[in-house]
Amino acid sequence: MRLIAPAVLLASLAACTSKAADDSPGSSGINPNAPGLSFVSPVDGDTVPPGALTLTFQVDNFPLVDPGAHTPENDGYIAVTYTTAGTELTEDTSQPTDNITLADTGSHAISAELFTAEGATLSPDVYASITVTVAPG
Repeated sequence: MRLIAPAVLLASLAACTSKAADDSPGSSGINPNAPGLSFVSPVDGDTVPPGALTLTFQVDNFPLVDPGAHTPENDGYIAVTYTTAGTELTEDTSQPTDNITLADTGSHAISAELFTAEGATLSPDVYASITVTVAPG
């Protein structure tokens, strides 16, 4: 039995993006019209300087709107979760970019998940995650 180091497993999972499955006959297994979310920048494994960091996302088949907006179905926002200075923070954004601050050096996991405008998770969940390293300044 071969064991996989947690860091290797995390890196492998982090590179994944979420798309809903399509199990209909003749399907490739991925629904091309399903919402999708991935990180464009930074990418998993990047080393970044301490301080402000701009995150850029690719969002497919899911219009972004302000949290709490009264809109038709199938739109919403991105919730970004990360830890800095020992505190876990979650920020909501209706833009394909978000600015966060990573104050302490070392490894930082950053995750993003799509939510409906009313704050509900999608089914199945649509999320992406990366790990970046903050280098000493």
